[in-house]
Amino acid sequence: MKTFFTISLLLIIHVYDVEAQILPDFKKIKPVRELIEETRSAIAQTSNMESTLSLEGALFIHLVQRGNYPPADSIYQKLAPLLKIDGPDELHRTIIASKAFMDKINTRYQSSLSKYLSLLSYYEQAGNLPMQFITQVHLAEYFRAKGEGSSIYDRLKSAERLSKKTSKIPLIDLAYWHSRMGNFFIRTQFSDSAYYHLNAGLELLQSEPSNYIEGLIQNEIGYDKINSHPEEADSLLRRSMDLFWEAEYFRHYMDASNNYGLVQVFNKKYKNAEKTFLHIISFAAENKLNSALEDAYGRLKNVAIDVEDAEKTILYNERRIYYAYLARNETYAIQANELAANFEKNLVEQRLLQQKAITELASNKSRDNWRIFILTILLLITVSILCLFYYRLRQSLKKKTAELQQKSSQISELNIQLKSEITRRSILYKELHHRVKNNLSVLSGLIYLQESSLGLVTKSTRFHILRNRIKAMAMVHEKLYQQEEESNAILLPIYLQYLINEIKNSANSRSDIDINLDCSNVYLSIDMAIPIAMIVSELLTQAMNKSFSSVDHPALSIVYRQDKNQASLTYTDNSGNNPTNQHSKEGGQSKLIQLIAQELNGICDWTNSDNGTSFKMIWSLDEPSNDQI
Repeated sequence: MKTFFTISLLLIIHVYDVEAQILPDFKKIKPVRELIEETRSAIAQTSNMESTLSLEGALFIHLVQRGNYPPADSIYQKLAPLLKIDGPDELHRTIIASKAFMDKINTRYQSSLSKYLSLLSYYEQAGNLPMQFITQVHLAEYFRAKGEGSSIYDRLKSAERLSKKTSKIPLIDLAYWHSRMGNFFIRTQFSDSAYYHLNAGLELLQSEPSNYIEGLIQNEIGYDKINSHPEEADSLLRRSMDLFWEAEYFRHYMDASNNYGLVQVFNKKYKNAEKTFLHIISFAAENKLNSALEDAYGRLKNVAIDVEDAEKTILYNERRIYYAYLARNETYAIQANELAANFEKNLVEQRLLQQKAITELASNKSRDNWRIFILTILLLITVSILCLFYYRLRQSLKKKTAELQQKSSQISELNIQLKSEITRRSILYKELHHRVKNNLSVLSGLIYLQESSLGLVTKSTRFHILRNRIKAMAMVHEKLYQQEEESNAILLPIYLQYLINEIKNSANSRSDIDINLDCSNVYLSIDMAIPIAMIVSELLTQAMNKSFSSVDHPALSIVYRQDKNQASLTYTDNSGNNPTNQHSKEGGQSKLIQLIAQELNGICDWTNSDNGTSFKMIWSLDEPSNDQI
């Protein structure tokens, strides 16, 4: 054991012999304790919560960049309750992104992925394309740590698509994306694509320099050239180490130093390699970077094996195991602290939720009581309105019912009066027709007496024709009087048949005359029935006085047609072209027909031929008034 500590002390002292231009003096770095004390002193001078968050957040981000993860984690546990993804400024999200990076380094992959995806979701909702871009690149680095090559490329291509949608992405972020694309292609052995992106990143950095990103690119190129161009790799890696040191990215500085040590091993400069790794050990021991110490002692063990130094091999391996144990404990401590903080946070949140639930319950109960009161008042008002409406409706219905009953009584009385009046008028109407018929009969009788006194009682005299005319009018009133139903219209076919029979029986003519009646089955008012009856009577009277001596079977025809707009009356017989049968349109026997046709606005057409006589009258159905007839 004594030998072990002696060799360790000699190794640490040996570090100071390393060339200054290659390995800088780690004692010039400000210790973590001093950084924390300065921040606490600044916080003590302000009572503003936002200033406290800003100061401690800046310290946390700086410690993560340096690689001082245990003290950084302690600070984050204090800040965690104050942080929100949708916080008022970008500092909240920057702190969460740094914690995701630290979780990735400490192999807490699930926690890291959850934070990165939450940030990406927020930036997508906010439409912030530049921040979506850099978050996609960080996710690519996350999958690189897990060794998922396809996911790395997918995220980097997603970032590339975002860069084509906006010109607001900072040049530094674009250079960082090129460095990650170069890293991916170097690992997948696509050298041309790798150097295209790495050189593109260096060109962008000429406009907006960044030691950190340039250090990443120089380290990637140097690592790729270890086997092919070791001398160039030596220069590139030394440049990368210097850049990381100036930017205080000490974790990345140690990665570049490890690569530099590998160059020395490749060139079989084991002394220089040992010095490089011991320098890393000195720096890592000062900053308590146990995982870096584990890696450095592992590489020293390999160097000791190459130089066949069994004692150093055993020593370095023991130290590697020891610091591996400390690194695991450190990771577990971080996880334990986070679990404890999450438990305390969850406990506080649970208490707050319980208190909030109690408050909400009381508030809801109060609100419900108020709502019940309001609803009760509204219900009472509604019921009152409905009762008032029902009362008024009932009163209105009673009033309307009384009015309807009164009107019903009045209507019943009026119906009785109307029925009585209709009955009386019907009686008067029939009596009127009866009296007109009787008066016309008296008039016909007086004419007959006058005819008898003059000794002219023949069926061909003008008195006989006059009596037939009067009889035609009287028959209309007789038919109207005989109808059971009250009506001022008669059925034309029945009336004309009755008129034909009466005229035929009273005429002095051959008894074998065949009279054919073809009449539409229509009802005609008295104003239209009397003119038609007069025309038919006139035609039949003339026909009965004709000579049918040259005809074996005398016949005549009467046709009446009526449609919607007009009516027509047609008369024909087969009396032959006998001089005694000629009728002048200006003769007395046709004068009445012409007058009636004029009153009806009709058109008459007389035709006499060897076959007999033909008469047709057409008129519109605009009925004439009684005074015209």
